[in-house]
Amino acid sequence: MNYSIIFTLLLLLGNYAAFFMAVPVNNDVNIRCMCRNYERKQIFQNIISDIDIYPSGKGCNVTEVIAKLTSNNKICLHGSDKWVKDLIDKLLNTTSMSDTF
Repeated sequence: MNYSIIFTLLLLLGNYAAFFMAVPVNNDVNIRCMCRNYERKQIFQNIISDIDIYPSGKGCNVTEVIAKLTSNNKICLHGSDKWVKDLIDKLLNTTSMSDTF
């Protein structure tokens, strides 16, 4: 077998591994916007079971707030709306109070 072919294959394999190992994988970075439509009317806290907040990043220039409802539907909330900010503050304060006891 020709050593130049083996060397070329090893070189290609090394480049392939270096490329994929060098790419950082971070689930906290928003690589693309997930929301197309935003719910602008106020949603009551008692029908929200979970909230995920994705900070803005290279792929999406807005902070996205996705609420999971008790009906298992997911809706996007507009993070700049005052009621959304108040809801997040309220949830953070409730969580931090329950964590201290």
